[in-house]
Amino acid sequence: MDITDERTLAKLEFFAELPPERMAAIDALCDWHFFDRNQVILERSARSEDALFILGGEARVAFRLESGEEIKIAKVGPYDVIGALSAIDAEQRSADVIANSPSRVASMKRTDFIAMLRNEPAVALKLLERFARIIRSLNSRVKDLSLVTPEQRLYAELLRLARPSDGEAPLAVAEMPGHEQLADWANTTREVVACAIGSVARRGIVERKHKTLYIRDPEALRELARF
Repeated sequence: MDITDERTLAKLEFFAELPPERMAAIDALCDWHFFDRNQVILERSARSEDALFILGGEARVAFRLESGEEIKIAKVGPYDVIGALSAIDAEQRSADVIANSPSRVASMKRTDFIAMLRNEPAVALKLLERFARIIRSLNSRVKDLSLVTPEQRLYAELLRLARPSDGEAPLAVAEMPGHEQLADWANTTREVVACAIGSVARRGIVERKHKTLYIRDPEALRELARF
């Protein structure tokens, strides 16, 4: 996808039920921006109240500490909304949003965003459903960060990514993410990820071939992920 040409919100699930003429009017309310990898899309300290929509690329939601360390909360995009809470309640942003890859972003002023939600109840309902998913996800994330070790989070993520295999093993992760990406999710380091995967590989629980990770003993991996 050429993200530089993406100038409509039509692909976002929030607007799926709107006719083309309404979409054209809503698109006209937006300003369009491009962000390079690791460029800050939204700062927690910013006073901006715009709603932002990611059309291409991917971003991470994180708390950036004074030490420079990041505590990663979630990934966003493409075709998702960020900053909607501040656009609704006019309060300060709750976290930073940083581009993981080159990203096209549309911004909509708070007054236009609120008016759109009032005029388009289907869009407002979709947004409420999105908030519900975020809250449930964050509840699970907080529990994981406080009660579960990085290794347990890693093994649980591998099981989440796995799908039934073609006979090589019961489960497989066909496009195995890199250690850095897995470390981001588990809030740990690449070294811990490498050590944890190496440990279960030596025990025969998993085996990596090219880009695929075969999970030969899913129950043993589930046991390691439990707490």
